[in-house]
Amino acid sequence: MTQPLNDDLDLLAQLLAEAGVAQPGAEGVALVRREFAGPAPASYAQELVWLFDQGAPGSTAYNVPIASRLSGALDVAALARSLDALVARHEAFRTVFSQGEHGALQDVRAAGPVEVLQHDLRHLDRGAREAEATRLLRERAATPFDLTRDLLLRAMLLRVEEREYRLLLETHHIVFDGWSLGIVLRELSALYDGFRSGTPVMLPEPRLRPRDHAAWEREQLSGPRLERLLEYWRSRLAGAPASLELPTDTPRPVRPTFEGGEAVRMVPRPVLDELKALAQKNGATLYMVLMAAYQAVLHRWTGQDEILTGSAIAGRTQPELEGVVGYLANTLVLRSSFGDDPPFGTLLERMRDTCLGAFDHQEIPLEKLILELRRDAIGSATPLFQAVLTMQDPGTTRLSLGEVILSALAVDVESTKFDLTLFPTERPEGLRLMLHFRSDLFQQTT
Repeated sequence: MTQPLNDDLDLLAQLLAEAGVAQPGAEGVALVRREFAGPAPASYAQELVWLFDQGAPGSTAYNVPIASRLSGALDVAALARSLDALVARHEAFRTVFSQGEHGALQDVRAAGPVEVLQHDLRHLDRGAREAEATRLLRERAATPFDLTRDLLLRAMLLRVEEREYRLLLETHHIVFDGWSLGIVLRELSALYDGFRSGTPVMLPEPRLRPRDHAAWEREQLSGPRLERLLEYWRSRLAGAPASLELPTDTPRPVRPTFEGGEAVRMVPRPVLDELKALAQKNGATLYMVLMAAYQAVLHRWTGQDEILTGSAIAGRTQPELEGVVGYLANTLVLRSSFGDDPPFGTLLERMRDTCLGAFDHQEIPLEKLILELRRDAIGSATPLFQAVLTMQDPGTTRLSLGEVILSALAVDVESTKFDLTLFPTERPEGLRLMLHFRSDLFQQTT
């Protein structure tokens, strides 16, 4: 009964929108599917990524590699057909960008096949296969996209044994975010099963597209509503330091290379349980505890009384956007003051209030804030903060292909956008902390 009810609600929402009646809980313009005669304006988030890409040609800082180890009888043809179907379903992957008179434009190309680069490494000595697979994965992940003409989904399949493979899927952040990853992996699994068995897969058509969201966003963020949101963030960020003065191993280059490295540590389960108990005791969440601790560490290393960090959120404030593959995520700017040397309990209380206020005003994209408040610093690529903390969903990156056993495969980070980016992930054995760092500033041992 669920699907017919959803269809009825979709129809009702469409009729209300066509009549010019906004949906309950929404403010201003209704979020609906639109007709586009040609290239459409990019979203604010896409526009800033586009500006960075134009200012740093050849950068891979916004590449999104997804690597997996596959064990079993893989149906390569079914996998290829599944990737083609994904591109046909989601126009994000076949969107190209250009510079218009008033900003970045996005244009959608016709669907076409995904080129799956295949390498059979079984002719090599057993000991050399893994090393060659690692080299090929790194080399491919370090290949930039041309946003003006490339299909924004790439695939490479390496065969290392009769029933053992390495799969690399790549896209670009300008059309993709963490929420999109969950959609793609679920659909890829369903499509593969269908093509392998010859059973048609009836996936619902995406209700909206990134272009619909971008047009809605630009119409929503205007007039008094935009001014109210901007006023909140102006007050929150007034007088904030322009940069995070971390002690670096090498002098900060005039032109950053954004070359990156990675460090990983595990927080044991008993310690994680204590952190969660601390959060509950203070009416906070684990995320708030970790953010407060992260900022406290940054304060100690920099000696700065004001610490700003970024934190990515899904940004899908409307239920219509839940099935859209695209760059809809937003990044919040969280600020803490250490001038009065607060105890951690006080810091956590302030962080809770800061987070709740930021979430209440999350509709304005970070990129719009930058364009309004720090346009002069766009070329730096990190105009408001240089350190980020983003919680990771442990279930997001699970991919299933029939009876083939899959496990995530780490690809060394070759580039990163920020000085430091911390990704905490809760696991049964504890809390996994993965830190991306700029290797043109820090050494691995640091």
